[in-house]
Amino acid sequence: MSVIETGLRDGMYEVTLNRPEIENAINAEMLDALTAVMEAVEGQEEIRGVLLRGAGNSFCVGLDPREAGTRAFYPSSKQREYVSKIFTDQWSRWRVWRRFAELPKPVVAAIHGRALGEGALLAMLANLSIAAEHAVFGDPSIRMGMASANPLWLWAVGPRRARDILFGRYIDASTAQRWGLITRVVPRAELEHEARVALDALIHRGGMAGIDGQIAGAYIRRSSSDAAGVATAQDFAQSIAALSAIQRYGFRAGEYDFWRRVEEIGIDAALKERDARYAAFTPVGV
Repeated sequence: MSVIETGLRDGMYEVTLNRPEIENAINAEMLDALTAVMEAVEGQEEIRGVLLRGAGNSFCVGLDPREAGTRAFYPSSKQREYVSKIFTDQWSRWRVWRRFAELPKPVVAAIHGRALGEGALLAMLANLSIAAEHAVFGDPSIRMGMASANPLWLWAVGPRRARDILFGRYIDASTAQRWGLITRVVPRAELEHEARVALDALIHRGGMAGIDGQIAGAYIRRSSSDAAGVATAQDFAQSIAALSAIQRYGFRAGEYDFWRRVEEIGIDAALKERDARYAAFTPVGV
């Protein structure tokens, strides 16, 4: 079974993240598959736009901590990686996301369940992000004792709200829409239909309202994001995340040591315990 399923229908390239048993957490294989998706989108004229979604109960919960020590996650606490490898892995991942942001064809993300970490980043990078009412957004890095590698929180929601996210808070879909993180919120039963309608409108109109406009829009978005300091924010986020990966496998007395708990009770139980500690810091309904 492929970690990403694809299909082409009426110009829409349907891309489904397909690790539903672990809420589509991103591993090294999925990063490679996403690169192949982008090559197909860029190279095949019959592909007019992309519909991005997740299989199972969630859109995507971000990088897979089961992949510690690979380029899909931070280094293993039991390894002594060279600093250069840690930075190289960070930059390698960001090249995937940067290329995704600069696709010359529109992307509509249909988001349900949890969109965390790089899952939230994909929502930010899509041209339109439509979420089901029950969707949840956030960045789990701080809950694991690490810095976020996502430079777009500040750009997407502003400094005060970004601080809230980066202190470990998750937000529901209505809050995400109000903060400008996503485009629209719809009932779960209507999510697929609404995403298709939106993408169909983007790819079947001509001139500057259609594909020509999307190509021009890609350059406008890149220019505006660079003018807003995203490139600098990216360098900072990648650097601080790499440095925190080195430091935060060590913890002070009294601090919650997520990685020790992984060794004691296993990754799945540790992830549940990690989030349970933040229950009082989560909006009602999330």
